[in-house]
Amino acid sequence: MTELRHFHMSNSNTGKEDLVTQRKWDGLFASFTDAINYEKRNLQIAQFQNLLKKKKAQEDSVSPMSRVKIQDTLQTYLTDAMSRKLTKITYDNLTQINNFKICKSFNWKYHQSDIQSTASAKYHIPHALDDFHSFVIFLFEKTCFIIGADATVLFGHKKLLYELKDHVLSRIYNALFTIYKFCYQEQDNMYKFKTLALSTISMRELGVKEGFIPTDEIVLFENPYDQCIKKLREISTEYTTAHQKLDVLVQVGKELITAIDFIEEKKRGKISDRGADDTLPVYLYVFIQAQIPNVYSTFKFLLDFMDEKAQTTEQGYRFSVFENAIQYIPMIDSSIRDTNGILVPTFVLEDRLESCVKKIRKESREAGDVPRLLWMSSLFIVVGSTLSEQSQTHTCGNTTGISNVIPITHKQHKELLNRYHKHAERILKCISLQLEVQELSPLPTTPTAETPVSPREQEDWTPLQKKMSNADSTPRMVTKQFVIIVEQVYPSHIYFKLARKLEELLEEN
Repeated sequence: MTELRHFHMSNSNTGKEDLVTQRKWDGLFASFTDAINYEKRNLQIAQFQNLLKKKKAQEDSVSPMSRVKIQDTLQTYLTDAMSRKLTKITYDNLTQINNFKICKSFNWKYHQSDIQSTASAKYHIPHALDDFHSFVIFLFEKTCFIIGADATVLFGHKKLLYELKDHVLSRIYNALFTIYKFCYQEQDNMYKFKTLALSTISMRELGVKEGFIPTDEIVLFENPYDQCIKKLREISTEYTTAHQKLDVLVQVGKELITAIDFIEEKKRGKISDRGADDTLPVYLYVFIQAQIPNVYSTFKFLLDFMDEKAQTTEQGYRFSVFENAIQYIPMIDSSIRDTNGILVPTFVLEDRLESCVKKIRKESREAGDVPRLLWMSSLFIVVGSTLSEQSQTHTCGNTTGISNVIPITHKQHKELLNRYHKHAERILKCISLQLEVQELSPLPTTPTAETPVSPREQEDWTPLQKKMSNADSTPRMVTKQFVIIVEQVYPSHIYFKLARKLEELLEEN
């Protein structure tokens, strides 16, 4: 019981300890007291109960074979009682309560006609979750009472809990998921238009390895990834429980690996070793092409109803991959690419920046000299502002013709770059900016051997001038001119965002 309440609170949207009304369903279950007792008496004389008593009396324990047989019998009983449609009021409490009471009252209370806006859905969703979880708690208690303590232990408390939860959830799914769709319709629309905009992006642009990309000959018959795309698209429309949806993610993951194996064998004749980082770009391609309806609502539904046991199984792993795609897609911009033309999400640039700053800080501490680098953020702003001004002079912001060389003209920037040149070069390189130094020497003011002069002029030279004219090299005043070369142009707002990120990193210590 404690475990179930913890399960409810860990999955609830609100996270408030006092959300569940523990005695909410007392009246409903009290009205079925006679039915519950009747069913308990009937079940006590059932075959599996007699088998349980007999085996315990003979062996003082239950053998694995007998355990499986009893579990199968209990499973059949639960499936039959919870799945049948109610045709008339009979002494069958599980069917009555599940179908006749909770489902009808839930569908009436949260009817779509009463939930027509995001604000209304956000108000109703914690109450709907409370109704569902509190009902499952009571149903779990009464079911344990009916089948008995020994049978509950044999069947498994968690397994029984998850069975009841899935049965009830499948009955109220349509009404419940409608609330989710209204609650997260803004996010759903964002993902809809984002994936639609990215649907023309090629696998190469997403960073998929060449060996995983099907050739024209392979695609001529059928794209090996089409089955994965079709299956993933159905996750929000064809299934009514979190368990079923997670199974879809597992199937998609397996079919994806099968498709990659097939393509590699066709192209290379062998299957290479690969890790999760290698297959993630392929999964992103499948995710984008699937155009999953209400994808964010589906994600939140899974987050709220995923069983605790699933977190450590393959279902949990496949869900984490799905979650990575959910987090990754909003950060992809077709205008943000690396030097190879591969799409790069903004967080990758931020991670590069963070890693570089940490290395510089560590090396500087070991050397006993911590550099002042907070001013570097203003360089990012200079780059962003310059590119923004240049883009305004071109049609529709086209980067064609934009100069990729940005001179540093501010005196303070020059002085700081002259002092912290190496550190600045490393930081700028993280975001595809190259710092170059050009040494400028003024014309000599003193005549040298290379300066053509007449013999008469040489007679008027001072001893110092004569000495310098005969020297092999002449010391001259050298000034440095710094320029930033933009190797890969990003939108100006990205440079401003990275400037804020750099300030945060440098202000941490």
